[in-house]
Amino acid sequence: MNDSVQIKAPFGAKLHLHNFTYWELGTNRIQSAVTSFSLGTQPCPIGTYSINRGSSKGFTIENHVKCIPCPTGGNCTSFLAARPNFWGYPLDDKVYFTFCPQGYCCAAVNQKSRYHNSSYLNSGCQGNRTGILCGRCKKDFSDTLFTTRCLPARDCTHRWYLVIIFICTLSFALFLIRKPPVFKLLMKNLTWFLPSDKRKDYEDTSSLDSGDKTNGTASYGFLKITFYFYQIAGVLTISNYGVSGVLKDNIVLPAISLLDFKISVNNDWSICPFPGITPLSKTLFQLAAVTAIFMWIPFIYLLHSGLNKLRKRTSALPPSGPYLGAILEIVLLGYSAATGTATKLLNCVNIQHVSRWYYDADITCYQWWQNASIAAIALFLFPFILTLYFASLRLYRGQLSAKMFVLACVFPLPCLLLVLVFHVNKVITQPRDCKEMTSTTTLVNHEDEKDTCNTPSTIEQSVLEVLSAPFCKPKDDQSHGRIYWESVLIGRRFILILIGSFVEPAFLRSVCLSILCLFFLLHHISRKPFAQFRANLAETVSLATLVVIAILNVGVTSYYSAGLEAWGVQSECVQIFLLTEAVLLCFVPLVFAAVVLLSLVSQLVRLTIILIQAVQWLVYKSKLYSQGLRMGQYEPLSSSA
Repeated sequence: MNDSVQIKAPFGAKLHLHNFTYWELGTNRIQSAVTSFSLGTQPCPIGTYSINRGSSKGFTIENHVKCIPCPTGGNCTSFLAARPNFWGYPLDDKVYFTFCPQGYCCAAVNQKSRYHNSSYLNSGCQGNRTGILCGRCKKDFSDTLFTTRCLPARDCTHRWYLVIIFICTLSFALFLIRKPPVFKLLMKNLTWFLPSDKRKDYEDTSSLDSGDKTNGTASYGFLKITFYFYQIAGVLTISNYGVSGVLKDNIVLPAISLLDFKISVNNDWSICPFPGITPLSKTLFQLAAVTAIFMWIPFIYLLHSGLNKLRKRTSALPPSGPYLGAILEIVLLGYSAATGTATKLLNCVNIQHVSRWYYDADITCYQWWQNASIAAIALFLFPFILTLYFASLRLYRGQLSAKMFVLACVFPLPCLLLVLVFHVNKVITQPRDCKEMTSTTTLVNHEDEKDTCNTPSTIEQSVLEVLSAPFCKPKDDQSHGRIYWESVLIGRRFILILIGSFVEPAFLRSVCLSILCLFFLLHHISRKPFAQFRANLAETVSLATLVVIAILNVGVTSYYSAGLEAWGVQSECVQIFLLTEAVLLCFVPLVFAAVVLLSLVSQLVRLTIILIQAVQWLVYKSKLYSQGLRMGQYEPLSSSA
């Protein structure tokens, strides 16, 4: 056998040559030495691997196989394979595995995805995904909005979804402008059968606010609590794998997406309105709802002005207070979606010594849109917290107009720098010998501010209702009350989203989020920022539920972040954790849906009773008419002809 004969062992196996010599009696009864040889393979032991293979040219053995310990995220029981939700890539003579975005790699938990070094870009990917970290769809396929599935481009014809977005964003913009008393209407529809005095008492006790406030501000406290709960719940549960089921896919994820103004969640809704959707466009599309609502508000204002002009009303311009309040409301509620999108765009991983975007690893960092995200965080998202704190106090004291406050919220950094310059200039230029004079004049100024604050304009009142209606007001000039508490809620969102986006590994991230949620709960209990006892109690329950969800996620993430499978009792515990989490997250949507359903059923019953009474009245009148005809009191209708 010469060197033209090549023999190769399987990948991860060594090639061994065994030869032995023996004497053999020939035909002439002459003994001759005979040498025999055999080739055998030896795979790497369990728990080790190699991406090389043994080979031979003729009798020359070339063994470059070095068995090394199995990498994190890999499974080396029989052959090298990726654990669930991991993707492998070669670097020199080693293989490294990295965590995949949810739904990209290794479909099922009990399925092993074998690693192929020659085709690692296509190995371990779900469905029609391919590329580094399975970040893209194959050619002639497109991403979907609600899943990580790749549909054929010819099937991307779901234009009706854009119409739904159009209607929903317009409806929510009108809701923010008009602020109808939803809870009061529901209670009224549910208690229509009660006597008027009892129904009024029931509505008063069921009201979500007390005092002489309008119906529009009645639900502000509970609205803020609900939005904060589900926006933070989306951060706590976003890193989990294997969290599936009817409750979570069909109720929890749509609810979290709706209250966080996101257009994309992970469930079974394979919606593709147009071909060419990529992870980048899908991420940017998450801001579509917030942007659309923000643009609808001035459009509705202009439309309202045009209608007033057509009707030839004395004041063509409608009151701007509700519209400025709606703009402020969408800025506050959409802050979580904007921060989450900005941090998601900056999530990069190191693969083969190259920094790549986590959700589409074919894109290297840093692109122009990532630089824009950094600028957005530095120029808007972070300064917004400080600007909201200082501007809230100045607005309440009458030192800042509502229009300037809204402008400061839209452009926080310039306004923050301007306030800082004015403050430094005031400290530097203030004469030391005039401190007593200023101390006496400030008392007069505070009295003037009290008078002006007691009679705020419609614009200031609308903005203050959005900003501080549910929070404790200052009791004297020395205290701030809890007017600034909206900035605290925004700051909490910012911190949790940053940790949820950048802290690795997932187990450490879940632990940090749990500690922060517990700290926020204790902080709320010590401060009690809401003016109502019921609102403080609801926020306490909400924050305590977030702590429970965060702790449950620590147990779940400890398995899924390592690609491990829970067996036996451990598997039952994980399923209990997931079910408990789903029930906690489903409680509010189910209760609200039940109240709405009962309200509709109650109104249907009411309509049925009204129709029955109408029929009875018609029957009664017809009987009276027939009796009158028999007694001669009425003339037949035909006689008049």
